[in-house]
Amino acid sequence: MIESARTEILLYDKEGARVDRIAERAGVNKRMIYHHFGSKEGVYQAILQRQLYLLSVASGPMPNILRLVCDSYLSEIGNAWVEKQIFQQAELSATAEDFRVATIICLRAFLSLETRGSMESSKTLIFIKDVSPEERADLFAAMMNLVFKDETESSLVFRSKTSKSSNDPEQKPTAKVMHQVMARSRPA
Repeated sequence: MIESARTEILLYDKEGARVDRIAERAGVNKRMIYHHFGSKEGVYQAILQRQLYLLSVASGPMPNILRLVCDSYLSEIGNAWVEKQIFQQAELSATAEDFRVATIICLRAFLSLETRGSMESSKTLIFIKDVSPEERADLFAAMMNLVFKDETESSLVFRSKTSKSSNDPEQKPTAKVMHQVMARSRPA
């Protein structure tokens, strides 16, 4: 059920997700989902909490700012749906696609906080607002690298703190360049 719900939320977001599609995808009765999660909101909270937890405890070259933001939001919304012992074992076998899906779901949640006017009341948004511009750029770059990661790479790549030669073909774009690319790709 969890994987089916995660796929549904990835494809349709919170508002567009439908419990009947989750049930069909999982091969269970819709009543079973309501019994287990209580409501569609319960399904969303379970998935969001699990994705935040995955990103907050992820091993590897994950920037600390991403861990801190995910941990902050998880503490803000609660973690009733995170079975830590089971989930820690699953995290060890998490794939790049798992991190990508988790990042997309969490990024949407962060953006929905801002659009709902929660800037003054959300501890997570206040935390993000109060970090340095470089840390915000690192957070954005980390999330974009997770979302747009090249499937042929074997490890997650993040913006390096060390400078590279300007003629280095391996050089990753800076946050400013990524911002300019994103600005040009927005629909009019």
